[in-house]
Amino acid sequence: MNEMVKKIVKGAEVDEKLGFKRSHNPVLAPRSGVITKAELSAQDKAQILIEEAQKEVDRIQQEAEGMLAHVQSEMEKAKKEGYRKGKEEGQAELTEEILKIRKLKEEFFANSEPEMIKLVMAIAEKVIGKLVEEHKEAIYSIVRQAIEHSLGDRIVVRLHPDDLKRLRTEDLQFKNILDRTKHLHFKEDDTIQKGGCVVETEVGTIDAQLENQLKAIRKALGV
Repeated sequence: MNEMVKKIVKGAEVDEKLGFKRSHNPVLAPRSGVITKAELSAQDKAQILIEEAQKEVDRIQQEAEGMLAHVQSEMEKAKKEGYRKGKEEGQAELTEEILKIRKLKEEFFANSEPEMIKLVMAIAEKVIGKLVEEHKEAIYSIVRQAIEHSLGDRIVVRLHPDDLKRLRTEDLQFKNILDRTKHLHFKEDDTIQKGGCVVETEVGTIDAQLENQLKAIRKALGV
């Protein structure tokens, strides 16, 4: 218990034991007989002491009440401060968790992207390879583009025998190109991958084989 509060309690107990009431004008118990001057003087002194004691009790009580109010005020401030700090800490923890999740997400995609690209490329290679095998228009387009990007008067196009046979027997448009181009020559080469060609001129060589084109794509994608 607070020391000031204890004093108040003790003061009240003393009053009760002495038969005093908490009043500034206590009434003394009457008695029979004549009151002497000495007795009156003693009563006056007692009254003064009682009033002084009462004032001291009141002062102590006021101090105690003031201290109690101060303590309660400080406790309320501490409570509010703790709530504010707790709220701020909670928000900080939430922000930290969000940043962790974002980082994990970025790491996941950073690690997954190369594998996803490899998978897409593997699928693309199979699809393109099958497309070239089944559609003569694909090999025709590859050869035509290679020829158009070639420089020089003498052009030699090396193709896989199956591709060259298909172009010569099945594609009239390509036959017309052959007829009009005097310096364009085609050669069978079983080392050339199906679906591609190698164009040679006096200026340089263009390797338009499917595998090399896919390698260029993989290199551009970083896989």
